Amino acid sequence: MIEEIGGLQDEYTRQQRWAHLLTIGAAILMILYGLNVRAGTINATQIYDNAAAGVRVNYPANWLIDESSPYVFRVRDMTRIGFKTTIQIETRPAGSQSTPSTIMSQLDLNRAPITDSYDRIENNETYIFSDETEGLRGEYAFVFQDPNPFLQSIPIVVRGTDVITIRGGQAIIITFLVDATAYDSNIAIFERFLASLEL
Repeated sequence: MIEEIGGLQDEYTRQQRWAHLLTIGAAILMILYGLNVRAGTINATQIYDNAAAGVRVNYPANWLIDESSPYVFRVRDMTRIGFKTTIQIETRPAGSQSTPSTIMSQLDLNRAPITDSYDRIENNETYIFSDETEGLRGEYAFVFQDPNPFLQSIPIVVRGTDVITIRGGQAIIITFLVDATAYDSNIAIFERFLASLEL
């Protein structure tokens, strides 16, 4: 009799072990599925196509788009607290003697008086677009203070990246702006944006 009860307990324990293993396996699969869905949602994009400006690009699906002047195109991550991560495309007339380097110098001269502590932090380097044309890439930083007196907070250091090319007598300036503390975790968004850009 005692042996019979012991045998039932061993069998029950074996069933419990299998149930535990199956539960753990199902939990791991659910977590992996959730991470996959999250990554798909975060990396989801929409197509922006402006034939008049000659721009086609994929931008983050949950960002707010703005096509008002002076930008051809601007998208912002409105879910971010503080400075809103921004990607924008702007065009300017470029003379026959203009180069991406001279355009970048003009940007520095224009920005320095209207931003706090503006500083170019990275030497300019050549950037190759997907169609094999060349541009110029440079990085800079400035301090952002919300102008709204009701939303004033601690100043935020903003890090920016410009990619500039000249086509058809126009300088095309692609700019990425982000809170400096989030630069490393957000730069991949800009890289994917640039990889999808057709000018």
